[in-house]
Amino acid sequence: MTGFAPIVELAASIAVDVLAPNARAVDRAGAYPAHNLRALHDAGLMAVFLPRELGGHAVTVQTYGAIAAALAEECASTAMIWAMHGQQVITLLEHGGATHRQWLERAGRQGFTIGSVTTDTRGGADLFATGDALVPEGGRLRVTRTAPVVTGGARSGCYLVSMRAHPDAALSDSRLVLVDPADGLIEEKGSWDALGMRGTHSVPMRIDAVVDHDRVLSAAFSRIAAETLVPVGHVGWASVWLGAMRGAAERVRAAIRGRRLKAGGATSDLLLSRLAEVRLSIDLVSAMIRSVAQDADEALDRRRAGVPAEPLDPVRVNNLKLAGSRLALKTANLLVEIGGMRDGYLCTSDLALERTLRDVRSASLMFHNDRLLQANGRLVLIGSAGLVGLSDTAPRNAQVGSS
Repeated sequence: MTGFAPIVELAASIAVDVLAPNARAVDRAGAYPAHNLRALHDAGLMAVFLPRELGGHAVTVQTYGAIAAALAEECASTAMIWAMHGQQVITLLEHGGATHRQWLERAGRQGFTIGSVTTDTRGGADLFATGDALVPEGGRLRVTRTAPVVTGGARSGCYLVSMRAHPDAALSDSRLVLVDPADGLIEEKGSWDALGMRGTHSVPMRIDAVVDHDRVLSAAFSRIAAETLVPVGHVGWASVWLGAMRGAAERVRAAIRGRRLKAGGATSDLLLSRLAEVRLSIDLVSAMIRSVAQDADEALDRRRAGVPAEPLDPVRVNNLKLAGSRLALKTANLLVEIGGMRDGYLCTSDLALERTLRDVRSASLMFHNDRLLQANGRLVLIGSAGLVGLSDTAPRNAQVGSS
């Protein structure tokens, strides 16, 4: 693919030169990796989805995933912040209007992240359900919103916020609205002292702001999620977990080959079986990411050309997240077993396997796997052949998950 390798190689080199030296400190202190993100901006990597006329690289979803994985090999927290920012960028790019394009240009120029405010304690398993509604106020709209988790917290330059379309709208009749910190009160309502992904600063927040009508994306949130936000988001998330697995696996492999880690002896059948299991998981997640990303790119190309394109199969999109999160944790556990107490379990080991284990433990909790399984079960049940992935009868905007 033209242009694929150079930008991924650039991301990989920044990961090694900038992210890796900071990774332990980011984790230990739970520090937001501002220095890492600035380095990514300086290299043009914060604007990769933007068209070239806005200073971007117009990358595909496949390349976006490859960059996220390359960054996560050295710092999963930085990679997750970057991936979620990219998810918001492509959402605004594909579904926003002239006002949103101006914000994208500004974000690309200044390098700030765009935060996602879509979680809601009242929504349950429904991504599109929120109790907070847009309220007309003096020819404008008041946005009052509480969210339990916002990656990056108040450090973002603006936010994409899900809101009910109006006070009388159904819980599932939601819209996305762009909110600027200058629009009103945006405050963090708690701290982030987490087991893993400690640098993501994923804090609860409250927003109370007033915006113009043109800040609201015209399409329903359910359509935007099904077409763009969720498929791209799940590719990004799974790619971060893939990168974390891949980086840890390579550190272990290099240590064994360099005889710094005995791991039961290089000829141990158990060791060889565990290494094979690790590679199997990496290959499975890689293949699923590639498949979903290719389909997402094809659908985006069709829509950009004015050709109708159905959203991706939501069961398969959700399965990427489910499989990626499960296999990442399984792989991290296997690598800790290979490393043993000294090289796998101790925080002082330069293999950083315990950090990888803590980071990927969050994967099943990000839009909880149980919610996705329930959603997939409903979709399988109403589809004519859902158990073998051949259904064309399930509604395409039903119960996909991301945040």
